[in-house]
Amino acid sequence: MKLYHKSISLTIVALFLGSIALTIVAENTNLPESHLDDETTVSKAQSPGHTVFNEYVGAHWCGPCHGASNAMHDLYVTNGGGGSQSEDYTYISFYESASSGWPNDGPINRRAHINPSYYPTMVWGDATSSSSYYTSNTNTANFYQNGGNMDANAADYSITVFQSENGNMMDIDITASYTGSGSKTVTIYAAVTEDTSPESYDGGGPNPHHVFRQWLLNGMGNGFESVTLSAGNPVTKSWSMPISIVRPGGGHSAADNFLTVAALLDGDHTTHRS
Repeated sequence: MKLYHKSISLTIVALFLGSIALTIVAENTNLPESHLDDETTVSKAQSPGHTVFNEYVGAHWCGPCHGASNAMHDLYVTNGGGGSQSEDYTYISFYESASSGWPNDGPINRRAHINPSYYPTMVWGDATSSSSYYTSNTNTANFYQNGGNMDANAADYSITVFQSENGNMMDIDITASYTGSGSKTVTIYAAVTEDTSPESYDGGGPNPHHVFRQWLLNGMGNGFESVTLSAGNPVTKSWSMPISIVRPGGGHSAADNFLTVAALLDGDHTTHRS
């Protein structure tokens, strides 16, 4: 049995500022692209003292998305869970595939919630479209070092993700902890992703990473799990998911390519931000 372990300190993401329409963004490949340099350098950024979480929307046909993918992956390798000692950055990618189109992210419909008007779109800490943290800029190090638009008390919260291969299934335990005063009710945003997608952007270039495949939902399958935390009383939620949700990629088997991404939110993440 192989064991997969990632211990990632995360935060309540700033959420639910205004309402959204729960409709999928039109699959329009004629959306305006930002003019970005496809080449990036590996980020060696200074940690803000807590984990930063961001979300990315991009497409196979989008040239500037190559640079965005490189920038996020470089920051993850040097400051996230890619073998570094300080796991202070993670992200998730919603990627339009040349073979299968946009992933089905219901019932959360997160891509519609982000509602990008251009690609790539990078949303830091659930920023609104009017915020500087809702951006196409590949300078991820700058946004990360400046706190990533995360909650001011980010360091009070943490998540541990533990994956264990069990035959054709992956058993997943997510433990949320809190060290602040009183109690806090939070929502566990969690998804199965492909660490490295087997599909590349048009014309080659980097394959996207952390590509969304399926949400980890509550027992009713209609939303995320929520937990109430207090200091010294961590709460663990568990799932068992087919390894076949993900595909082999980056020279790795499906099991080795299976990556759970998680964050803590202050609400259900589907209707509004606060």
